[in-house]
Amino acid sequence: MEDLEKQISHVEALDLDIVAKSQRLSTICKKAVDDLRFYILKNGFEHINEEIHFFKHINPHFLSKLYYHIKVYNIELNLGVGNYKTQIKYFKDELRKIDHYCNNNKEIWTYHSRGETDRDHQYFTRGKYDMSNGLDFESTFSDPSFTSLHGKTIARLRGSKDLIGYLNQRIEEMKSSPVTLQPEFQSLPFNGTSAEVIELCYALYKSKKINTDIKQIITGFGNLFDMDLKNFYQYFSNMKARKGERAKFLVLLKSAFEEALDEE
Repeated sequence: MEDLEKQISHVEALDLDIVAKSQRLSTICKKAVDDLRFYILKNGFEHINEEIHFFKHINPHFLSKLYYHIKVYNIELNLGVGNYKTQIKYFKDELRKIDHYCNNNKEIWTYHSRGETDRDHQYFTRGKYDMSNGLDFESTFSDPSFTSLHGKTIARLRGSKDLIGYLNQRIEEMKSSPVTLQPEFQSLPFNGTSAEVIELCYALYKSKKINTDIKQIITGFGNLFDMDLKNFYQYFSNMKARKGERAKFLVLLKSAFEEALDEE
């Protein structure tokens, strides 16, 4: 747990956009879960109470981190670049989904948070899949040698609590710094490609010449040029794989600017 928290803290301190950061954190958490699974399957448990403690308290800590960062990644990846009101609505819709899941699992959360133990053998040991007791659907597709009935439920509930805080924070950020254009503003014709606009946006973002997150910058330039840039993360990933010069558009702009300077 300590090692995982150190790795998470290290990545969170890096200067990365939200999607890149959450993707890296998801990978780190997935490896931690895989390492833990390997250790448990190799060494086993000495007695039933040790197994219960693991699936009730230890494993949910790791799985909740994995769940949280995967959800942040997917939420941000699918946010799109509409106006800020549309984005706020999207975040609120995600909050409603989380709230629905939490309400449907109040009983197990209450049981866990109150420290009750009378159903531990049913809830937190492997192979106890009683369909009449609120089976977590995902658990039916998990490795039965590393899955208890409600271990993943507790993990998802813990991760959901963190997600609620994250989404509320993102909503407040949107409200405090919306990127909007004046009603009378007319978009400018742009003869280049979406990839070129995205290249420019990332350069402005990483140079900190525009002090906001990459999605806000993409939204502003999308409005400016009346372009749909919602798949900008995929464009950026493709740029990373370019052969030869990767900053093609920026090189073109530099050359054009130097040409202008040389003109009489």
